[in-house]
Amino acid sequence: MVDTIRLKFNISHLNEEKLLSISYAKSGEIRYKVFKDVIQVGSFSYDLSLYVSNNSQLFLEFSVPKFLYGHNLKEAFFHDLIPVLSSIKSQIDLFCCSPDIALWEVQRLDLCKYIFSDNCYSDIHLYQILDYPRKKKYIYDTSVMFVGSSFSSKFYIKEDEFFKHDFKKISKFDISLAYKLLNISKEKIRFETSYRSKSLKDILHLKKVTLYDIIIKEIYIVNHFNKTLKKLKGDISPQDMKQKNLLSELRKKYKPTRALQLYQFYVFYYSDDFNKSVIKNMYSRSQIYRNMKAIQVALY
Repeated sequence: MVDTIRLKFNISHLNEEKLLSISYAKSGEIRYKVFKDVIQVGSFSYDLSLYVSNNSQLFLEFSVPKFLYGHNLKEAFFHDLIPVLSSIKSQIDLFCCSPDIALWEVQRLDLCKYIFSDNCYSDIHLYQILDYPRKKKYIYDTSVMFVGSSFSSKFYIKEDEFFKHDFKKISKFDISLAYKLLNISKEKIRFETSYRSKSLKDILHLKKVTLYDIIIKEIYIVNHFNKTLKKLKGDISPQDMKQKNLLSELRKKYKPTRALQLYQFYVFYYSDDFNKSVIKNMYSRSQIYRNMKAIQVALY
């Protein structure tokens, strides 16, 4: 559920020499990457990234599951934040004085969910035809991003992303573990939403969002995350159709002719790759999207 988090808080009595000397690499210890400029951290970074501003503010960014497990195939949750950040604070206090973690201001929070699929490459193409109001869409081979000013979302095939990034890093010290995790990453599409400070303030109706706020108001953030996924029509998939009487549900919602049209469209679209290509040549992307949306409305 919880992945990357970025926090900001005031500090005092900074010992810059101690700060710059910190670099823990042994198993079970914290490893820091110290920046003297703006933080730019990929989702596959294992390091805790620190940025000190004017010797009075510290920014901290890291992936919670990678801190806990060394990878993000296993989920971390909101309740994990308190022990994790308490541990990090004990290390930060070696080179400065920092406030209670409850007062640390949250600048960014990434939430994620794995969607299981027996045909990731087919399903990711379905997600690529979706749209989200007032968000710019970027389509790549095995992913799609919906970018907005306050929060952004994306779907991507986890196996592909893991192999390109984490697999190479883990295989350097444990090749068997790397292959084990690669196998776990199969048949998974990851949905991820990155909330920036503005969106967190809007969701929680606060002028400033602290760690305390996101812990006690977790449900509001999670509800927004789930609504975003539903709004993107991310639940529609061949697996769902197998579990429901599709034609029956369509008939409840639409007139017989329209219900049959949608049913035939869906069955033909997912019968095989050739028929899918025929559909894509016959229909515009907007027509395909409207049909998929109509099916989703009937089912959910």
